[in-house]
Amino acid sequence: MEFTDTDDANGETVTETAMEQTTETQKNSRLALYIAFLALFFTVIGITVGYKHWLRIHEKAKLALKEISTIHQQLDQTASKSSVNELRKHFEESSNAAEQRLAASIQELDQIREKTAYSAQTVTDQIAELTLRQKTGTTALSKQPMMAEIRFLLESANRRLTLSYDKDSALALLKEADQLFIRLDSPEWLSVRDKLAQDIAKLKQFSLPDVLALSSLIDTLENKIIPLAQIEKELPNGKQIQLFENPQEDTIPGKIKTYLNKSITIKKQTDPPRYALDKSNKERVDLLLKLRLESLRLMLMQRNNASYHQQIAKLKHMLETYYASSVAKPWVATLDRLDAKNLTPALPTITTALEEFVSMQTNKADTKATPQANTNTDTQ
Repeated sequence: MEFTDTDDANGETVTETAMEQTTETQKNSRLALYIAFLALFFTVIGITVGYKHWLRIHEKAKLALKEISTIHQQLDQTASKSSVNELRKHFEESSNAAEQRLAASIQELDQIREKTAYSAQTVTDQIAELTLRQKTGTTALSKQPMMAEIRFLLESANRRLTLSYDKDSALALLKEADQLFIRLDSPEWLSVRDKLAQDIAKLKQFSLPDVLALSSLIDTLENKIIPLAQIEKELPNGKQIQLFENPQEDTIPGKIKTYLNKSITIKKQTDPPRYALDKSNKERVDLLLKLRLESLRLMLMQRNNASYHQQIAKLKHMLETYYASSVAKPWVATLDRLDAKNLTPALPTITTALEEFVSMQTNKADTKATPQANTNTDTQ
């Protein structure tokens, strides 16, 4: 009996111990499962975060590549634009140089044509002079007075051109000097006549502003300018603007807006404000305008280039100050045409024949003086 009881007690103890071990094992299993679940959860979170971070980095890389591609395209375009601009600049420089060379060649050809035509005419005059002498039996005139007259004519032509810009008188004096060479009937002056033909051709190609035409343009401008004293009232300029657009007249606010539109108007100012002058001041401004125009004409006749352009600037300022821009625009355009003219352009050189003539006279005088000096030495 005692033995049996002992076994039962041991059996119960073993059973309880087994149950406790099972419970502990289950707890450990649940803890391990929980830890594994947590690890898996954090792993998934880490993978998700890492994937999102990778996606963000990938997008940034794509944007960076796109920006790099855009920069490359811009650099290519910039390079091509710079190349095109450089080529255009080179083409323009070459074109301008070619135009200048062409203009110089055309001018040289015109001078050659003028010189050839004039030389042909002088040959005809020479033949006529010789024929007349043969018929009348006269001989060539005395050389000394003609030499002095030729030099005077050549010097006077250069003086007329440089001091008075008198092209016509200078050209007539040069031609008169050449006629005296024809009457002189001496082949030793052919080199001077060749230089003289060149000077005449250059002078014919030279152009000066037409003073009479410019003076007529000033007269036209003076007649077109409306005196300020005749303008009684300054009319408003610009476009009329309504306060409210398309008001609904069937409503009270619409009726109020319609009433305001009919009662109040606004004009948008398009011209700059002008000085409000009374009648006496307007008359003074009109008189000053006339005086400035007369002074401009006087400066034109005198070919005072600097004062001429300064006076035009003062006239433009007065017109733009006291008149509306729409009214003064054609008058200012006329002044711009006058302002574009240079009254004292660069003059051609017409002293080559004079220099050759003086040089030949000097050489002749030295040649005559040398034998006399030798004769005096032998006598001593």
